[in-house]
Amino acid sequence: MTAHRYDPFINLDGLHRLSEEFGRMVEGDWLNPDRTAKARRDWRPAADTFFTDDAWKIVIDLPGVLPTSVEVSVQQHELIVSGVREAHDMSGTEDSQVRRERPSGRFERRFDLPDNADDSAITAKGEQGVLTISVPLGASTTAKSVDINWTAS
Repeated sequence: MTAHRYDPFINLDGLHRLSEEFGRMVEGDWLNPDRTAKARRDWRPAADTFFTDDAWKIVIDLPGVLPTSVEVSVQQHELIVSGVREAHDMSGTEDSQVRRERPSGRFERRFDLPDNADDSAITAKGEQGVLTISVPLGASTTAKSVDINWTAS
């Protein structure tokens, strides 16, 4: 008979994923109810932000989102990324077991721009379902819309 050592942490992966999802769900919004009210959304795409020597970068995962359904704009020193991901058509599946885990519907992410952001020179590029926004560091405070340069994949 072989003895197996019990590992109490072996099934914590699911709890870790739940904790990460909860963290994304409440990330900052519960501290600022006005911001939550402004952000009408059905799901929240994951985003990374970081600084380079001359810019602030935002990288957002948008798999399955059509390039024509994404908007990037700047209003009141806030960068806004919004759009829609359509739900996959599951018609004709009434007799089979169905699970829908991929989020769909409206999304909106809002990011406070750094104080030294040059919001007149923001660029956005989309490639293979990933949107990369570059905010040069300088100075400007105009409201504008940002064009997205999508690369065909």
